[in-house]
Amino acid sequence: MKSTLLLMLLAFAISRSSDAPEHERDPKYISLKGDRRRKEYEERGKEMLRKGVGVLTLAGGEGTRLGTKGPKGLFELPPGSGNTLFLRQARKIEKRAPQSTWIVMVSSKTRAQTVPYLPSVLAKTSINKIYVIEQDDVDVEGFDGLPLKDKEGGIIRAPNGNGGVFKALHGKALVITKEGGGERNSMVEELRAAGVECLNIVSIDNVLVNILDPGALGFLSANALEVVSSGVPLREGAKMGVFLVKEGGHIHIREYLDAPEPGSLMVQSGEGMSIGNIANHTLATRYLERVKGEGLEYHKSPKKIPNAEDEQPKEPNGIKKELFIFDQFNGAESGVFEVGESGYEGLKNREGERESIESCLAKLRESGAL
Repeated sequence: MKSTLLLMLLAFAISRSSDAPEHERDPKYISLKGDRRRKEYEERGKEMLRKGVGVLTLAGGEGTRLGTKGPKGLFELPPGSGNTLFLRQARKIEKRAPQSTWIVMVSSKTRAQTVPYLPSVLAKTSINKIYVIEQDDVDVEGFDGLPLKDKEGGIIRAPNGNGGVFKALHGKALVITKEGGGERNSMVEELRAAGVECLNIVSIDNVLVNILDPGALGFLSANALEVVSSGVPLREGAKMGVFLVKEGGHIHIREYLDAPEPGSLMVQSGEGMSIGNIANHTLATRYLERVKGEGLEYHKSPKKIPNAEDEQPKEPNGIKKELFIFDQFNGAESGVFEVGESGYEGLKNREGERESIESCLAKLRESGAL
């Protein structure tokens, strides 16, 4: 085992050298800044943009930590500008591939406000339609393992995490058009009928997200991969998962709170920095057709959960369970595509030096988007 890991480490070190000959660099696992194949991937990706591509926005979360009620996708940046996170992503899709298929995944917490809002996005852009799918809910538990109940005696439920996207894609979808809309039996069938070859899954709260990155698209296609995850060099203190290479060459993503995994190697940049997961994944549709999220295990985290016995808990009093999208990728033919720090700034908190309203506004100004 040790010899196998040493060989893998050597292969990765070689692949990070921009001076290494093409045949000495492994094209399957990682594409770095300075890699001479990057231009080739970008050109290939631009051709794909003219064909069948799609975008799926994960939008099941609320803006509670931003100090607002309702879906995070309806948060305006700058506040009061009318420029919601949904509209920002729509403009990016419109600019790069307006004919692409756009899907929004909502939850039971965000559907009621999101669906009536989306027609206004269509009215302001050249995008013709938006599909809506919904993730499942799961029971919230107390520390005793029993479901927590609300004041009416009902079991408290919460969205089941972004890993619920795979089951949702195989379920019914609502399509919203400028003329109206209707229900469809299966989103996966809609993708197949539209000739969509790959789907870019992104989070609603990354204000710098590079949607349908031609480089990532080309990397996926050129190497016949099933999944390509974009990543950035991990800054000190950043709360991001990291990419690991397991024995056999499969890439896994380890959540930042999880303990290190013995016998695995961290994917690193050419500067020796770990690569952080930014929840920007490009998937081959053929892969989506065969995976449904079956067998994924829930990640559990303690939370402060208002309930019948304590309406305003000051300390964590229960457990929320979530499926993580990247757990599905374990065993897939996958790669990592480094995009640099210009590819991520999350909108997570009302205040703070990072991932806050102010930090997002600063990054948008820096990028010329404001």
